[in-house]
Amino acid sequence: MTLPASQEAAVVAASYGVLVRLFPAAKPALDAQYAASLAQIPEGDSKTNGIAVGEFVAEEMVSLRSADGSAPISYTLPPAGLGIWRPTSPGAPAVPQWGGMTPFVLESATQFNVAGPPELTTADYAADVNEVKFYGGTTSLLRTPDQTEIARFWAESTAISFNRIARAMAAERQTGLAENARLFALMNMALSDAYVVVFETKYRFNFWRPIHAIRENDGTTRYDDGNPDTVPDPTWTPLLATPAHPEYLSGHSGTASAAAEVLTDFFGQHAGFSTTSTTLPGVVRSLSSFRDAVSEVADARVFGGIHFRRTCLLSNVVGKKIGKFAMKNYLRPLGDDRSESQ
Repeated sequence: MTLPASQEAAVVAASYGVLVRLFPAAKPALDAQYAASLAQIPEGDSKTNGIAVGEFVAEEMVSLRSADGSAPISYTLPPAGLGIWRPTSPGAPAVPQWGGMTPFVLESATQFNVAGPPELTTADYAADVNEVKFYGGTTSLLRTPDQTEIARFWAESTAISFNRIARAMAAERQTGLAENARLFALMNMALSDAYVVVFETKYRFNFWRPIHAIRENDGTTRYDDGNPDTVPDPTWTPLLATPAHPEYLSGHSGTASAAAEVLTDFFGQHAGFSTTSTTLPGVVRSLSSFRDAVSEVADARVFGGIHFRRTCLLSNVVGKKIGKFAMKNYLRPLGDDRSESQ
C-alpha cells in the first residue's frame, strides 16, 4: 500500500533541510519561512508523510555532496611572467577549489577539452585587447550610456540573475510543482557545472586580465607582449573592479549560457522577458530571448573592462554544451529517450 505524501510539504521540508545545513547562521529566518510555508498546507497524514520524505531527501543530498571538493584549499600563485595572471588587490585568489569540485551532470571538468587562450602575438589577441582598452575603461569615450548600463546591470552573480528570470517565467507560464522542480534542478546543476569547468580552466591557464595586458606591454618591462598592434596605457583602469581570479574562461559568460540553454529548452527560443538587477537597482531590461541575455552578459564583461571578447564567446560555447548535456541526459520526462555524451 502506498501512503499519501504531499508534494508541497516534501518540497518545503527538503528545501529547508538543505538550506539550514548549509547556512546555519540563517536558521532563525529559515525557521520562520519554513513554518509559514507549512502553515499553508492542510494538516493530516499526507502533510506528515511529505515532510518525512523531504527531510530524508535533504539529509541524503547533503551527505552525497559532503566530500564534493568544495571546501577551501590553499593556492600558490605561479611565477610572475608574460601573460600570467596575478591579483590586482590584496587577499587570496578566489575559490581555486571550484575547478576540482565533483560535477552534478558532467563526467569531468575537462569533458569538453577547452583549448588555451590565444597567443599574445596574434591579431585576434590584439583586437581583443584594443576593444577592452577603448570600450572598457573608466574614462572611455566610445562606450555608450546603454553599454555602461549593460556592464553594471549584469555585474551581479549569474546564479542570482538567471534564477530570478526562471522564477518570473515559471510564474508567467504557470508551470506546476513537478515542472518547476525539474526546471530549477536542471538549470542550477548545469550552472554549477559551468562554474566547475570555468574555474578548472582559469587556474590551469592562469591568463592575465585586461588591466595588466593593457598597462604592461610597453616593451621596457618583462611583460612586453611582443605584439606591434597593442599600445600600452599605464594609467588605464577598468569600469568594474577586476575579480580575484584569472581571466580565461569567463564565469559569467559560461554560467549564463548554461542556464539559458536549459531555459530555452523549457520555454522556447523566442521567450521574451524583462528582468531587474541587484547591481543596478531600479533599472529594467527587456530581452527577446534567453540567448539575447547571454549576448548582453558577454558584452557586459567587455564593456566592464574585465574580460576579452573571445574569452566570453568561447565561454558561451562551452556553457551551451553543458546546458544541452544536462537537458539530454538528466531528469528526462518519462518516454524521453534523448541522450548524448557531448
